[in-house]
Amino acid sequence: MHTHLHNLRQLYAQLSDTKKSVLWYTTAMIIQNGILFLFTPVYTRILSDEQYGMFSVYQSWQQVVSIISVVAMDRCITVGFMKYENDRRGFLSSVQALMTLTVLVCAILVCLLPGPITDLIGLPLPIVLAMLVVSLMNNTLANWTWLQRYEYRYRRLAFVTVGFTAAIQIVSTAAIMLLPTDGGTVLIMSSTVVRVSLYGIIYIIVFAVGKRLFNREYWRFSLSYSLAVVPHALSQIILNSSARILIDKLCGRAEAAYYGVTYSAAMVLNIVMTSVSSAIQPWFFERIRAHDYHSIRRKTNAFLIMASGFAVGVSLFAPEILAILAPSSYHSALGTFPPTAAGVFFNCMYLCFANFESYYEKPFYFSIATATGAIVNVVVNLICIPLFGFVSAGYTTMLCYMLFAFMHYRFMRRVCRQELNDVRVFDVRFILILSVSTVLATIGVSIMYGWHPAIRYIILIAAAITAIAYRRTLVRRLRDLF
Repeated sequence: MHTHLHNLRQLYAQLSDTKKSVLWYTTAMIIQNGILFLFTPVYTRILSDEQYGMFSVYQSWQQVVSIISVVAMDRCITVGFMKYENDRRGFLSSVQALMTLTVLVCAILVCLLPGPITDLIGLPLPIVLAMLVVSLMNNTLANWTWLQRYEYRYRRLAFVTVGFTAAIQIVSTAAIMLLPTDGGTVLIMSSTVVRVSLYGIIYIIVFAVGKRLFNREYWRFSLSYSLAVVPHALSQIILNSSARILIDKLCGRAEAAYYGVTYSAAMVLNIVMTSVSSAIQPWFFERIRAHDYHSIRRKTNAFLIMASGFAVGVSLFAPEILAILAPSSYHSALGTFPPTAAGVFFNCMYLCFANFESYYEKPFYFSIATATGAIVNVVVNLICIPLFGFVSAGYTTMLCYMLFAFMHYRFMRRVCRQELNDVRVFDVRFILILSVSTVLATIGVSIMYGWHPAIRYIILIAAAITAIAYRRTLVRRLRDLF
């Protein structure tokens, strides 16, 4: 046993900073989402369907408010760290001061015009104001997180990510149990208080270390870049959240809860894969700078294989996952799981293409592609939800992510023509074959939900045997990724 531990330590010590960062950050994200996964069945059983529906709608609007209130300035951080690499802490502090100012302006507007805003959102004024405070705190932590990734402070990042998440969930659950009569409001406000208390520490540290409140160049860059990407950021949130809001309006708050739990369960996969993408993004930028397209192509293929395997594999377990997360009343939304998981695969694909748009500072390409996807998503949902029920929203999401990925591919090709002499970076034939296989497999899995569970278990066993048989190829692909 001691020998095995010694060998593992030696193997870990030989990893590059990039691989250690990917390992720690991805592990932290898995643990963080595991914590959220464990507490979801607690919420769905303590709260009524309508109370959890209120929380689900709050989460959807929170994402929208988070973009508007800080003018999507979280999206300029990675490019800013590359542009101002000699003063990253000063840049971060200056951006945080600007975000604080924009949130204060939004809070004043909400207080001056409470009626129209609360009517639109469907939640009371205190919760709307809490959204603004949470938006500032969430973006503070997200921006600080990027600094830790760029400086490879992965242990600190992992401990903060996991520790803060656990504290928020534990305190929120205790608050609901003490005050169950208005559980939805208690969950929202208690999590807000804990979040502000913990993230506020990071907020103070950023100012104390960066020591910059105003820098004309930093503010000008942040605003110009972020304003260009606001349509993209908002459209991305609409793409992720509009279905829940529309289901709440067209079907009811309980149905919004059913869809919200299933969608959130499927999107845990998205968070894990996005975490992997975020961890390797600094490496991606370095390879673009070095014109090492072969490495980019190899890592992208490995990343997409991983995303496809997870999408299909997790879909096979969807009935069991949903049985753990929620009571039987929620199982009517099971059919949304596989197409949503397939949508995650196409979202991963877009992240690979978009790295070129980010590196060459083309934020308006993001906005065009994402706005198109969001508009299509809303229009199709408005047509399909009344006709086919809320389950159709899962398929709409998948189709829109496919459109999203395709448009980003076209814009990536334009960037390559403009900046890189029309170099061919990605293995398009491989990506197309993998895309078709992923869609067919996930649709096939959704059909199996009406069959005996033993069929799915047999498929999983066959997949495990195949993985063992081709383990050397799989290990080689994973090495390409990590």
